[in-house]
Amino acid sequence: MIAIALLVLLLPLTSYAAPTETWSPATDCRANIRKATCRVASQPDAQRGDPRFNRACLGGEATYAAELLKVHDELPPKLQKMFCHLRKIYIEEDMPVAMRSGRYPQIFVDKKGQEMVGMNGNSLSLSRKMIFESQGTLTQWLSRRDQSVFAATAGAPISPGLPQMDIKFTGSKANPVVLYSVLHEFGKLFETSHRLNPFRCAEDAEGCKRIFKSLWNSVSWTTDGKILPEQSYAGGFIPCYEDCSADKLGRIEDAASVYKTFLEKNSFVSLLASSNSSEDFAETFFFYMAGKYLSSSEDPDQKYFSASLEINDDMVSMRKRVRLGALAMKMEYMAMFDNMTWAYEPSNSAITPLNEYIELLATFRAKHAPTNAPAKK
Repeated sequence: MIAIALLVLLLPLTSYAAPTETWSPATDCRANIRKATCRVASQPDAQRGDPRFNRACLGGEATYAAELLKVHDELPPKLQKMFCHLRKIYIEEDMPVAMRSGRYPQIFVDKKGQEMVGMNGNSLSLSRKMIFESQGTLTQWLSRRDQSVFAATAGAPISPGLPQMDIKFTGSKANPVVLYSVLHEFGKLFETSHRLNPFRCAEDAEGCKRIFKSLWNSVSWTTDGKILPEQSYAGGFIPCYEDCSADKLGRIEDAASVYKTFLEKNSFVSLLASSNSSEDFAETFFFYMAGKYLSSSEDPDQKYFSASLEINDDMVSMRKRVRLGALAMKMEYMAMFDNMTWAYEPSNSAITPLNEYIELLATFRAKHAPTNAPAKK
């Protein structure tokens, strides 16, 4: 992986296309969806995050933009506004995960003529195959995802004998899988724009060990990113959704114990939320925003968004569960965040010399080289 990453530094400059256009957030978010949506071929890991590589649109974007417009129209104005801050919405032909998001890197030239990299706008990447062409309902999509953390079910059809997350958007015109994916990733973008879950690096033998000291992290996580002991799964189990080697997958015979802990001890809205504190924030953001804003104005208790967990033919209402214990604290946190004036991008993004930025990318890739196991999310 190190050799692949360092090749980025050795390619001829003719392979690069330094962006020259200026960009600022759009004022018409619906129009920006059409402008920003771009279907792209898979990108080598050595190019990901490198602003010197332009990604050509393959065509056919109108179909996907139309689906995203339906999502836009389901959301309240304060959530719609994030679409104005998306510089690119990539519809990925071949991506190892279903979705990802982040800041958009761009090359600038300073007064001395030195090339610098700064973050300008946000980007959202959605898998064409896994999201837009997924088969079945959102319930089936989420159940298949969460059941795949157990070794015997990875890549297999949904098992009726295992718990299933049942989420519905009754009456919604948007594709539920696309709606869920967008709201989930918006949560990550807001987490970044408000610096709600920052960490510092403590160097150890493996490089950067992340140390978290945030109000959000303290509800369910230790400062080094582990589930609090009183909420943890037996045997130190952590659900794995990306770059999962066989030893990171749970045993099928332990599934019942995992879900018992999930329901009775810990404070997560989904199994994915218990994989790390960033996913915890994104999933909780989704549940809160969907529960509050995708509802009937006539009767607040009659949500057309509903969520439950089915275990051995018993239905556990997630709406009742979020009123309990530490999970209720998280919902209070989201309510406080909801009442804030939102920032859609960090107010002061750092500017980094291009060569230093590329070296940091290479180092990061070397430290986080994926396993040979298929990734999923």
